[in-house]
Amino acid sequence: MLNIFLGTITWVSFYIDIVTSLISVMIPLLLFNLIYDHFTKSHQNLEMSDSIANALMLNKSILSRFSSGARKSFIKNSTESLLGNEEGRMLYTTLIAPYLDNKYNFRRNFKYNICYSESPKVYSYKDHTAQFDPEYYYWVEEELSF
Repeated sequence: MLNIFLGTITWVSFYIDIVTSLISVMIPLLLFNLIYDHFTKSHQNLEMSDSIANALMLNKSILSRFSSGARKSFIKNSTESLLGNEEGRMLYTTLIAPYLDNKYNFRRNFKYNICYSESPKVYSYKDHTAQFDPEYYYWVEEELSF
C-alpha cells in the first residue's frame, strides 16, 4: 500500500499482482482438493466392499452393526438370489422368517404318525419275493407331513 501512495506502483498493477497471486495459490489448492477427493472416495469404496464381503461371509461383528430389519432383508435377498425368487421366497416365509421373529412353531406345524400292522406282507422285486410273517414282524408305517 505504501508503494501505491508513493507512486512507485499503480492501482492496476497492484490489482493484477493480487489476481495472479490468487490464481497461483488456487491452482495447487484445486489440484490438492481433487487428488484428496479421489483418494478419499477410493478408500471409502474399499472399506464398503470389505464390509460387504465380511457381511457375505457372515462375520458376526459386521452383521451386528446392521439393524434387525436390515439383517432380515439381507437374509431374504440372499436366499432369493441363491435359490431363485419363488423358491427363496417360499423358504424364507415358511422357515426362516418365523425363526427370525422368534416364532418356533416348527414342531406344531409337523404331524408325525406311526401305524403298526400285523397283517402279513408279501413283497416281490424282480425274481425275489419276501413274506413277512406277523408272528415275527410288525409292519410299521410312518408319515411325516407339514
